[in-house]
Amino acid sequence: MEKRKKDGKRKEPASESAQPDGKKAYLTRPSKKKVVVPSDKARKKDDEKNEDAVQWKSASEQADWLTNAFFTVCGNKLSSLEREPIPERGVVQISDERDHSVENLGFHAKRMIPQWKDLLIRPRDTEKVPGREPGSPTLLVLCSSAIRAVELLRGLTVFTKSCKPVKLFAKHIKVDEQVALLKEQVYIGAGTPSRVRKLADLGALDFGQTTIILLDMHRDAKGLSVLSVPEVKDEFWELYRTHLHQRVLKNQLRLCLY
Repeated sequence: MEKRKKDGKRKEPASESAQPDGKKAYLTRPSKKKVVVPSDKARKKDDEKNEDAVQWKSASEQADWLTNAFFTVCGNKLSSLEREPIPERGVVQISDERDHSVENLGFHAKRMIPQWKDLLIRPRDTEKVPGREPGSPTLLVLCSSAIRAVELLRGLTVFTKSCKPVKLFAKHIKVDEQVALLKEQVYIGAGTPSRVRKLADLGALDFGQTTIILLDMHRDAKGLSVLSVPEVKDEFWELYRTHLHQRVLKNQLRLCLY
């Protein structure tokens, strides 16, 4: 008698040739596999995979990646002059001697700005340095949130002991207060693209002496960075288009992915 499963259904015997010992074998019916369709959220994560390690790539690859991101966000607004790609010389490739942690930010800043003793530290007993314009930090750090901006400033204490950095974000600080702070000489600033853009549009923040724009590529709890949070990303590229791109093309300013 044919063997039966517990549910009463008969198993279909396989051909005897499949078993060299001559015993009958029984084939189980293949289970139906569920086809999983990626969600929009999953697709978004796949689209952002290229960002994961872009800060470790060559300056040329970083420049290409940034150009693509710039054109994707601002393409319809760009004039013929603005459509020039971000050049390789407009990107700082960070040394791989140390990782991109908060603790190592000061080390990397010194490598990016060789004249850091003059450009990132105010001389002792000096209120104002002759020839230095107010409201124009040498190093500007851009983050996706105020909390992250404050965290990165802790990595720059080697410089900020001699001169207080300017905090350029909306949390607990009014625009008028920041405008007043920017009337003084500043060396280091950290903030969010939205507030930085607002202050630049008001004419309070100037980039004439800014040599490095450091973009924090650290991902938050949601897996997003300053260049992937939708509203933050859009604010940055609009800031870049209106205030920074021409300076990068003229080799007056460089971008750094940290």
